[in-house]
Amino acid sequence: MNEDIIVDNLMFMFITDVENFDTIIQSDFRKQKSLLSPSKIPQSPVKRTGDTPKLRSSNMTDSSALQSMTSSHMRIPSLIQTMNAKITKYGKIYLFKMVPQKILQYENIVLQSILNCEDMDVQLQISYQDKINLQVEFKEYFQHIITNTTKTQLSAAELFTEEVLGLPHMISSAVMKLLPLNPSNEDLSKLYDKVKNFHPEQRLYELFPMNFQSVLELCASVIGTHPEYAFVQPQIYADSLARATAARIFYDADFTGKWQLTFDQYKKTGYSVLKQIFQVQNTADISTLDSPFGYEQFYVMYCLYSKYAPGNNVEKPLAEIQLRAFNEFQYSARFVARVFRGVGRPLLTKNQFNFEDFIVMLLSDVCYDTEQSCRFMFNVADISAQNSISKFDFDYFFSENQIQFEQRGVTTQRQDILIQLQDMIKFNYDEDFNFSFEQIRRSKMHMNLFDAMFSVQKFVQFENRDPYVANSELQTGNVVSHCDSGVWRAFWQGMYDSISGDD
Repeated sequence: MNEDIIVDNLMFMFITDVENFDTIIQSDFRKQKSLLSPSKIPQSPVKRTGDTPKLRSSNMTDSSALQSMTSSHMRIPSLIQTMNAKITKYGKIYLFKMVPQKILQYENIVLQSILNCEDMDVQLQISYQDKINLQVEFKEYFQHIITNTTKTQLSAAELFTEEVLGLPHMISSAVMKLLPLNPSNEDLSKLYDKVKNFHPEQRLYELFPMNFQSVLELCASVIGTHPEYAFVQPQIYADSLARATAARIFYDADFTGKWQLTFDQYKKTGYSVLKQIFQVQNTADISTLDSPFGYEQFYVMYCLYSKYAPGNNVEKPLAEIQLRAFNEFQYSARFVARVFRGVGRPLLTKNQFNFEDFIVMLLSDVCYDTEQSCRFMFNVADISAQNSISKFDFDYFFSENQIQFEQRGVTTQRQDILIQLQDMIKFNYDEDFNFSFEQIRRSKMHMNLFDAMFSVQKFVQFENRDPYVANSELQTGNVVSHCDSGVWRAFWQGMYDSISGDD
């Protein structure tokens, strides 16, 4: 009996694991719908090896391995008193009221060694043993801080950034911009004193405004420093990669849609920009990177946007008629008009639909198993701005689709569709047709509603198969980050193989 239970549990874990999603669900995204012109943008020099499990995770380091050994390690009383655990959208995080004294002592020792240097570019020998010991003792403090112990040298600027401020050394160029051109010892000490009483997660927000331009500069600093991105030439491609990376970070972290990140948001969502940068900093093979810094994912986004952009130039914004052509004119004119005005999510630049806004729309279109996608579609659908979807909202979009249904020879009965949708979302068709965001999200049937409202093509596809089977992708749990979306992974991998194969 116990063996049966164990087998059942293992099978359940396999089926619900994100990594096995693409194996179980057959996605239509791998089927090439239309030829996409090959781009001059460089392909990843390292060929992706597929989705087979790795013996060693790309972001695993010696320090993180040591951290796993601390489960039975005695916690010192002062640490327990100075931190609080909190459950957020992205999991458990630890909030510190004060920085442990041992960590402050370590940072001050490193700072004093740097103050003796005359040049911030000088290379210094480094030893991580003391840092690793701290990571073992204060595991929660270093939750998102990954130390790569393979490096033996860092410049004084990089050492100041990583070992004194606790931030990734690949953003040292951005940190140095906060200081005078030739910073004095007093300048370095003042900058450290400004943030020394905060955890590195909060230090990032204290030092940088964390608006889009600020995050863009951090991403550009990483891409310009990481040796694995050296092939991304000329500079226009590296700049576009930084734009795409920043937009993807905001898509997952900024649930308010204001293109502004704050430490208070971090405490609610648990999305760590620090973790994303540390992860890519310590990744040797960026072709397999499932993060906003993933190059092959950017390659697909770049090629798609350039397909619609004026003169295939990603630096130019789209016109509404060009956005209408998205995915073979898949969406209705009324849907596109509202997206173009920034109703789904506010536009980065007022009255301009740029590359970053296209990325938001693309992710919302593909990653329908995420809350961000559901919220984007809900905002577009809420014509009456009542924070609910009513019959009025439904009819506004569906009336346009009925013309296309007739042209395709598809017979539709509006009332029958309303009853079916109400049964799927509320499980009771006797109630009024009025759905809140939470009702739609919890039902996990939101794509049926939005497809009926926005896209004749998608609605016809769903009508040809069981709606509950069609939405089986949404039954695997709540996906928070688009990088963890199984349908997104299937989409970009299939598109990359298709596009790069044409080059």
